[in-house]
Amino acid sequence: MNIGFYQRKLALLEKLCYIFFKKFCQEFIRQYRRSFNALLRTEYL
Repeated sequence: MNIGFYQRKLALLEKLCYIFFKKFCQEFIRQYRRSFNALLRTEYL
């Protein structure tokens, strides 16, 4: 699994969201980050 890819994707999502959607995206980003962290945990355990 390419972790850098997910980190870049998350950073891009955040940038786009703050520009275009502001509040709508904060919840989406929170969910995405939660699943990303879960992926990290399973990858390293």
